[in-house]
Amino acid sequence: MLGQQQLATVTLHATEINRGIAERMDTLEKVTRLLPAELMARPGDVQQLLDERPALPSMFTAGYFVTDAQGTVIASVPLAAQRIGRSFAERPDIHSALKLGKSKVGDVTLSNTLRTPAFGIAVPIKGQDDKILGALVGATDLGKPNFMDRIMSARYGQSGGYTLIDRKQRIVVNATEKSRVLESLPAPGLNPAIDRYIENTSGTSVLVGPNGVEMMLSLA
Repeated sequence: MLGQQQLATVTLHATEINRGIAERMDTLEKVTRLLPAELMARPGDVQQLLDERPALPSMFTAGYFVTDAQGTVIASVPLAAQRIGRSFAERPDIHSALKLGKSKVGDVTLSNTLRTPAFGIAVPIKGQDDKILGALVGATDLGKPNFMDRIMSARYGQSGGYTLIDRKQRIVVNATEKSRVLESLPAPGLNPAIDRYIENTSGTSVLVGPNGVEMMLSLA
C-alpha cells in the first residue's frame, strides 16, 4: 500500500515535469513562426526579436538563442553568454532540429559558458516548403531556480525525496539533494538491482543504496 501511494505521487510529479517541458517546447515553436527567411537573413533583427520576447526569460533560466542552418549562433539572450558565432551543430538536440526537422530535449551537461548543469530544448525554424532555416534553442540552468524546483525541492515524508534520472546517460538530472545533480549511476552490471530499476518503465522496488541503507524507490 505504501508503494502504491508513493508511486501515485511520483507519477503525478513526473506528469507535471513533462507538462513543463511540453509548455516550453510549444512556446519556442510558436516563436519560430515570427522568424521567416527574410528576417533570418538579418541577424540584427533576429536579435531584436529575441530581446522583445517577454515570456522567454522566465521560462529559460540560461537564456535562448537562434542558430543558422549550419548550427552557428546568430542571435542570443543574454549576450553575456558569448554564444554568437559559436557552432553547436554537433549537439544532439540541435542536430535533430536542423537535420531531422524535429524538436528535441537535449542532454544535461556541464555548460561551458555557465559552468553549471544545464539542458536545452531545440526546435527547427522552417521556411517555405519546410526548408530548415535554423534552430531556436531555450536553455535551463539547473543551478538557478527553475520550473522543476517546486517538485524537486519537496520532501516525501521525513526522509524521502525526488530524483530525476536520464536513463540513457545514467546520470542524475535533478534531485531534492542538489549535490547529486550530474551524479553518475553505477555502470551496467555493477549493481543488478539498479540495472533492473533503470530498465523498468514504472513500479516500486526496495533497493540498498551505496551507503548501505535500504530504500523504497518508485519509478514513473
